Amino acid sequence: MQIDMNRFRAAFYEEAGEHLENMEGALLQLESASDDPELLNTIFRAAHSIKGASSTFGIEQVARFTHVLENLLDRLREGEVIVTSELIQLLLNSTDVLSALIDAEKNESAPPENIDMILDALHKCTGEPESAKSGVVDGTPQSETASDGEEVVSYEVTFLPSESFFLFGQNPLYLLADLKSLSNEFQAVPNVSKLPAIEELDPEKCYISWTIHLTTAQPEDAVHDVFMFVDDATSYEVKRLTAPAPPESKQAVQSDMPAESAPGEDPENEVKQSVDSPAADAQEEAKAPERRQADRRSGDERRNEGVSVATSSISRETVRVDRERLDKMINQIGELVIGTSMVEQDWMRHHADLESPALVQLGKIVRDLQEMSLSLRMVPIAASFQKMTRIIRDLSLRLGKQVRLETEGEETELDKTVVDQIGDPLLHMVRNSVDHGIETVEERLAAGKSAEGLICLKAYHQGGNFIIEIQDDGRGLDRDKILQKAIDREIVSESDVLSDEEVYGLIFAPGFSTAEQVTDVSGRGVGMDVVRRNVEALQGSISIRSVKGQGCRMIVRLPLTLAILDGLLVQVGVNSYVIPLLSVVESIKPDPDEIRSVLGRGEVITLRGEVVPLMRLNRILNMPTGGEPEDENLLVIVEDQGRKYALVVHELLGQQQVVIKNLEANFQKVPGVAGATILGDGRVALILDINGLCGLVGRTSGISDSTGVV
Repeated sequence: MQIDMNRFRAAFYEEAGEHLENMEGALLQLESASDDPELLNTIFRAAHSIKGASSTFGIEQVARFTHVLENLLDRLREGEVIVTSELIQLLLNSTDVLSALIDAEKNESAPPENIDMILDALHKCTGEPESAKSGVVDGTPQSETASDGEEVVSYEVTFLPSESFFLFGQNPLYLLADLKSLSNEFQAVPNVSKLPAIEELDPEKCYISWTIHLTTAQPEDAVHDVFMFVDDATSYEVKRLTAPAPPESKQAVQSDMPAESAPGEDPENEVKQSVDSPAADAQEEAKAPERRQADRRSGDERRNEGVSVATSSISRETVRVDRERLDKMINQIGELVIGTSMVEQDWMRHHADLESPALVQLGKIVRDLQEMSLSLRMVPIAASFQKMTRIIRDLSLRLGKQVRLETEGEETELDKTVVDQIGDPLLHMVRNSVDHGIETVEERLAAGKSAEGLICLKAYHQGGNFIIEIQDDGRGLDRDKILQKAIDREIVSESDVLSDEEVYGLIFAPGFSTAEQVTDVSGRGVGMDVVRRNVEALQGSISIRSVKGQGCRMIVRLPLTLAILDGLLVQVGVNSYVIPLLSVVESIKPDPDEIRSVLGRGEVITLRGEVVPLMRLNRILNMPTGGEPEDENLLVIVEDQGRKYALVVHELLGQQQVVIKNLEANFQKVPGVAGATILGDGRVALILDINGLCGLVGRTSGISDSTGVV
């Protein structure tokens, strides 16, 4: 039965993306640590894995391109090519082309237009002849003169792939092409004697073998290295046909050799001659299988390459799970949590004076199960930080600036869904720091700073939240310039009194930019608006701290996961609501005379000298109050974009971790509401969207959410 390989392509695309990330990260490190062999091995392993897997799935264009790239990487490992900034840029461009080729195959779209240009540049670096560019082995001998002083040796290579050869991501044509690239003369003779009748063919087996004759000036180790990644069941043998150069020829080259070193008296030469004797040949042939395994082991140790990608995938201690399945499982566990809570509530209603040990144990097991299931979606932020390294490198070169990136907390874990969605905001903030924050070399030197600017990315957990900080040592934000630009664009008025943080928050307004002219990097006022919208969509918040001339720091607060939420459960009339704990500052019970009305602008309260607008949820959401006197209300102080608001509630029911249900998937988007949850008594409670509520207040009561007074 023939296996439908299309089923496994999704896994290949995901693994290829990981390999490309590893390649890019190692390449960026290699630029400053060119003598680190492990970095080269990491890059080579990733390219080889992509080549083997793409060949298995019949993605030939990816396999051919990676084969050419692999040749250059191999020359790098051998020290034949020196690492330079230009070479690193070419290799980075090659990873971009590979990524585009894989995306084109995945989406059935056109390949990148610059593929031929990059291929030409790779061929130029490897010094391959034109006939080698196609990577096709046609069995035609190819002649080339070796350099003076090099020993040219002929070999006979017997290559017999195993029955499961193709299942391990191998393609014999690429192995033969690798051998051909080493040789001055090459001929591959296929053996099809074991080929059965067509009706008996098994499409998963390999019936063909090859006898290869090649002449090369490369050492024998290079021939063995070609087969370094083949599976253990595959058989190959390298037999030397050319005897070592006679001692006389060596003496002719080294004419100043002392007389006592004559060939006939050289003990080492006697050993070499004995090895080439017929008896020695017989012994060598008897030891050939053991020698092949030893060569394979020594190659692994020498290259630190391990085994082939397919073999390593089988022995890997991790299991790939489709994300949709994982989300469904987490959702069902969330239903289990809700069901358990309902059972506990029902028990308390009928047996208030009795405690059920079984229910207590069940609750603990369910909570542990929920935490474990959520941890399955937790991934390090390292991959997102690594992408910023490439962005900063390319952007600083384009702008003629010197910028160094430092990272802290790359292993801090966050929900995979949040990691995927924070990529764009992080990109725009880093670009903003490089373009607007970091000065040119001349400006930095004139200001008494080092020529090289610094951008620091930090990630850490704090109070159940995930924090990302983007800090630079550049020119900082110009408060007066930002405020004047906002006044000119009528975002605020000249009479508004704004704090520093509120002024800095104006850069998130749609279309806002302080750039003097529009470039391909900035000036259209789109980037920071994207940052705010995406962060708020993740139920997070962002704040800015800046000192002019010293730098700027942006702080992004995010929930650890979008599946559950730590919230404050409050009662408003007959309804319950959940306020995200991330937005809660404090709760107070004010005196009735502390609440004041501003004609045409709504209600406010003065809190420690700060004027805070009031939001009565029952009025905003058109909910009945249930007749409770409003002068006995509580206030929950919340914060949004550095601005405080007071939510009027009737009762605090306590802090609670709730399972988030998406309203858009089951109903529609409701302004001011981020989602819903099911409480232990079976009732539905809406989860409030603080930013959306602030927008509703501005439209319904006339309160401005961009100024400090009302």
